Amino acid sequence: ILDGDAGEINDEVRLYLSQVYKGSQRLLDLINDMLDVSKIESWKEKFDIAPVNISRLIREAESETKWLFFKKDQEFIVSLDSDIDFQYSTDENKLKQVLFNLLGNANKFTPKGGIVRMDYIKKNTEIVINITDSGIGIKKADFEKIFEKFWQVKNSLTRDIDGTGLGLPIVKAIIEQMRWQIKVSSELWKWSTFSIHLPIH
Repeated sequence: ILDGDAGEINDEVRLYLSQVYKGSQRLLDLINDMLDVSKIESWKEKFDIAPVNISRLIREAESETKWLFFKKDQEFIVSLDSDIDFQYSTDENKLKQVLFNLLGNANKFTPKGGIVRMDYIKKNTEIVINITDSGIGIKKADFEKIFEKFWQVKNSLTRDIDGTGLGLPIVKAIIEQMRWQIKVSSELWKWSTFSIHLPIH
């Protein structure tokens, strides 16, 4: 109807229909996220393990999310380790899903004109992917709470931020099933860093 398939509509009807459409999209996002969490937590989610070029994967994540940062006039910086040809056996789509969720959060909770950085470091025993933002930060007491379902940082700056509250629980569920690690560090009102640790066996 919004596309005009049922004929012309006036501005008032268009406004109401737009609100209904946005509400239905939020509901669909919530249902899909809940299904994701449920499948992963119940081990019903299948993981497709294969060699992955981590540098290529990070560049693809950069390419597919950079429009988010462009829309908010944010600077998005990606830095890669010198070992750009390293192959790591993992589920490529699940690692991408983790990166997309974390980058999406960094974008949402960083003000217009802020900075988001993603870097990849290969060590002897692990790969570390860091996503750092110059956003509102997280209180240390809330580090564990942010991974709970439907919990979100609450303050005057986050009141109008949309989201299902399931992005970080999905990240946590994937990371636990894949036996990775995630670490959080932050300084309130200044920055946050989410670090994904992938063990090298």
